[in-house]
Amino acid sequence: MTGLSINAQNTVKAIVNALENNDIPYVIARNYENYPDFGHDLDLFYSSSKPVFDDIAMTVAAECGWDVVTYCDHWSKSPVFEHNIDVYRFYTFDSNEYLQVDLFKGFLVWGIPLVSSDEVLRNRELHSSGLFYKPNISIENIFRLLQINSLIGNECDVKKVERYRDRVLKYCEIGSESLLEYGKKFGLIYIKESLGSLSMNDLNQFRFYMNKSKKNFFIKCFYNDPILSLRQLFSRVVEYYRLFHSSPCGSEISVYVQYENQKNMVKGELNRLIDTNFILCWSELKSKHTYSLKERKVLERSGVLVKWVNYVSGDAICLGRDESGDEIFVKLRDYIIFRHEVVYKKK
Repeated sequence: MTGLSINAQNTVKAIVNALENNDIPYVIARNYENYPDFGHDLDLFYSSSKPVFDDIAMTVAAECGWDVVTYCDHWSKSPVFEHNIDVYRFYTFDSNEYLQVDLFKGFLVWGIPLVSSDEVLRNRELHSSGLFYKPNISIENIFRLLQINSLIGNECDVKKVERYRDRVLKYCEIGSESLLEYGKKFGLIYIKESLGSLSMNDLNQFRFYMNKSKKNFFIKCFYNDPILSLRQLFSRVVEYYRLFHSSPCGSEISVYVQYENQKNMVKGELNRLIDTNFILCWSELKSKHTYSLKERKVLERSGVLVKWVNYVSGDAICLGRDESGDEIFVKLRDYIIFRHEVVYKKK
């Protein structure tokens, strides 16, 4: 998204107000500088139950005029609480608008929880505007350091690295003592050296010290509680395989067309779904038996693989003789939306 609509911004404010009014702790995880306009998904740290947020989502959706709210459990099946993310999606059909709300339960380093949502919530701070809660500034900057470390080397993330670097260094001008204290508490003992490298813009050396800190955190966790750490790591490996290999979040859609030119119409409407932010990407399925690397990447990014079929079946999208582009768009859109649990639907 390049920016949220007024209705989506009002929805963000309504969600925050509902959490406040019900005394439910929350933290806006990041990118809140232009609140309530995020330009992307709303990310929250949240540790209450799914039924509680279901009620909030239903109330807010009715108040703000959304047509459907769905819940995706793809990222919330791990037996380890901190691994899970609850994903809610708000849709309007007239404007084809889409807002995603992600509820995080923790922050991970190599599959081991660095900090749980409960600890983030215990140390949260009221934003200077008084409108919402954000993470403790030291914890937030530790997150930023870890994010910078993960983004270095990706050409498309150069500007994001620069932005996060500037924010960390600006905070360090005020004082980094608390940041160093939290780093030691979490087992990230080379934060001071990492900050020094970052201030000199030596990203290779920064990465060296951050990875060294992560290794120390990893070893510390196994030393303190080897059984728990092994269980967390094993669960993450199993989850990673499920999330990205055995059962990625994307859709494989069978489409039956009567005329060859209808394929081009379908492709055009899939591009329109990208333009309206319903999907990130799509591709045609080439093989009946295995996914190519490109196709697997599409599924990993919650995209769509189109499988052309020459028969009518119950699970296929079947196009009529005179199907219009708008009708094709609605069929594809509804397939993508309603494959998930429906939390709310306008009557």
